[in-house]
Amino acid sequence: MSKLRDIINRAARNSALVCRLHVKRSGQRLFETNPQWKHYSQDWYASRQPGRSSLSDRRPWLTYPAIEWLDKTDWAGKRIFEWGGGGSTLYFIDRGAIVTTIEHDPDWVEHLRRLTACDDTQAMDLNLIEPTETIRGADSSAFGSSKAQYQGASFEKYVRAIDAFSDKTFDLVVVDGRCRSACLQHAIAKVRPQGSLIFDNAERPEYNEAIAEYREAIAGARTEGLSAWTHHDLSGPTPYLWDAMSTTLAWTRPGSVLDRHELAPDGSAT
Repeated sequence: MSKLRDIINRAARNSALVCRLHVKRSGQRLFETNPQWKHYSQDWYASRQPGRSSLSDRRPWLTYPAIEWLDKTDWAGKRIFEWGGGGSTLYFIDRGAIVTTIEHDPDWVEHLRRLTACDDTQAMDLNLIEPTETIRGADSSAFGSSKAQYQGASFEKYVRAIDAFSDKTFDLVVVDGRCRSACLQHAIAKVRPQGSLIFDNAERPEYNEAIAEYREAIAGARTEGLSAWTHHDLSGPTPYLWDAMSTTLAWTRPGSVLDRHELAPDGSAT
């Protein structure tokens, strides 16, 4: 089935007619099977037109429920860390957030920099951290990628980039790049009370074990977990995507606003 889908996808990329037929067929199947998502259909069809992308629309390449969930927050002045830049980076900058982005692809980084060359990008901290070659025989599984072109490469520096920040620094951490299972492990402690963590494409089998581990982990255990956090299932159709739907998960850390600040000796917030 996956081989047939790949063939259809390649044909659709090379033929406008095949593309239109593919979009029509996949859209009909998606919205007839899931009528609760039918209100997304007009935008979903429009997003598949030539020239449309998350970059051109300056919005995250996430599911529609995830985009709606993000739209409910005033991001002005909020601190955001993301593995994997793109439309989400532009989205948050447009809304006044302070964004730290980690990317592994130098060509993509240059593309993002060209797109923002005319913008006021003082609130964007875009960092290129490429994978490194692992030592022969070393166990690289914790920081490896399932992509064939990265076999034998380590994303340890890429993953650990967030470790340079103090715990509870960010209002939002977005895991949407390479080596996501390891990124999830390093992200949890960096989210502020009442802040959130997003994990995209959670339906992929290679992420299932890590997500289950941290959802079940109990606070105070050796591995800090998400069991006490509020869980948001933001699954649904995704604009621009060949596969009609995917799973985006999010969690919100409990805690009061005062927990975000250091306390003075008298107990007052500083």
